[in-house]
Amino acid sequence: MRRLCFIVSIDEPAKFQHHLFRLSNSATDVKTSFDKEKALQALIYIANKAPRPDYVHMVKILYFAEKDHLQKYGRMIISDDYKRLKWGPVPTRSYDLLKNVASRGNSHFLDMNPDLALAASRSLKVEINGEIILFKPLCEADLTVFSKSDLKCLDAAIEKYGPMPFPQLTDKSHDEVWKMSQNFDIALEDIISTLPNKEALLQYVHSAE
Repeated sequence: MRRLCFIVSIDEPAKFQHHLFRLSNSATDVKTSFDKEKALQALIYIANKAPRPDYVHMVKILYFAEKDHLQKYGRMIISDDYKRLKWGPVPTRSYDLLKNVASRGNSHFLDMNPDLALAASRSLKVEINGEIILFKPLCEADLTVFSKSDLKCLDAAIEKYGPMPFPQLTDKSHDEVWKMSQNFDIALEDIISTLPNKEALLQYVHSAE
């Protein structure tokens, strides 16, 4: 059985970051700021369960899971910073974590969070399959950071989008969010505006801030 992965502060190597062990009821709060610890656990979870854990599938599964959770439960799972890129909306900070594991590119965000970068490099490894980079887990995800609804939406996205070929997955991600976004940055309101319950969601999210 693989070990659980935790984020350890570089400044305090003997101490775990206690906010990894949030009380389960706090996981239902509306999140509008990026949850970096939960993001790493989500990537580990996807890498453990997705049949094709490459760059594209990892970030697209996360995007669709977040969008689904927002529509059904009024909040994102990790509230990543989404950008409008060629291949669709991309959770850029989670993408930075994957690039860090693969030693490809620099990230100002990870420069400011070296403990997170170190934890990612100790939680995932890279395997090369032809020209495809796959991310393999070195541990199990810490499920205590997730609510039941988080896991439900992650599992649904893995089941639906995990086996999907790259062209079809890219086409799916060129959704209304991607088409309607006029800027490089995709705001939470941009995603909400494409959902069938957008009026109620906007009112709920703003009242919970």
